[in-house]
Amino acid sequence: MTAASPLATVSRLYAAFGKGDLPAILETLSPGIDWKYHGPAAIPFAGHHHGREQMAAFFQRVAETTEVQAFDLREMVERGDTVIVYGFERCTARATGVPWECDFVHIFTVEGGQVVRLREFYDTYPKALAFLGKRP
Repeated sequence: MTAASPLATVSRLYAAFGKGDLPAILETLSPGIDWKYHGPAAIPFAGHHHGREQMAAFFQRVAETTEVQAFDLREMVERGDTVIVYGFERCTARATGVPWECDFVHIFTVEGGQVVRLREFYDTYPKALAFLGKRP
């Protein structure tokens, strides 16, 4: 059986995220996943995460702290084992009720049909302020 293309793997991950299907999300990740969400400590799920157990905790933290109104994938580019995604999100910090909007870039590395590495880059200023209960 041939592994899915990197773009198909990443698309499957986003589809599972959109459904809130944690087991399906984790299935797309390598057991040794290296995932870094660049951002300040005010964002409760920012940081460097390793392995599926930490990723399960990451997605639980996202669900507990964030209400997602829009998560739009605007462009996806595949280059070899790398997939670069440009997108936009509109969310609210659950604890403060403060909304934010921002663009993001995700850079995935896929091997053997699983994500082995992800780097997430956001415009974190409005997001961090929302978690602090402030507006820009």
